[in-house]
Amino acid sequence: MQQSHLAIQTIGRSPKHVLLLHTNDINAAFLNDVITAFKNNKWNFVSASEAFNDPIYNEFSQNIPAGESIIWSIAKSKKIPNLRYPAEDAPYATENLKKYQLND
Repeated sequence: MQQSHLAIQTIGRSPKHVLLLHTNDINAAFLNDVITAFKNNKWNFVSASEAFNDPIYNEFSQNIPAGESIIWSIAKSKKIPNLRYPAEDAPYATENLKKYQLND
């Protein structure tokens, strides 16, 4: 849900996001939980073609490829402070991993 907040801060709205899930056992095991979490947060699902018709996907950023989302790269170009980098990394997950006793 962080991407939606960053999008609103960066471009003033929440675009139609694209969620990439890799085919593996953990994603298969928790897919229903992920879908439920999005629905509980009032997110709607659309087709990939509808999502990619959002004007955000025609934006150009000097920071692409950034290894992060399009929204992140636009935020970086606009000098939005305190961007997480890399956006998905251990320092950001440590507390959640501890909560569920999944850390070493």
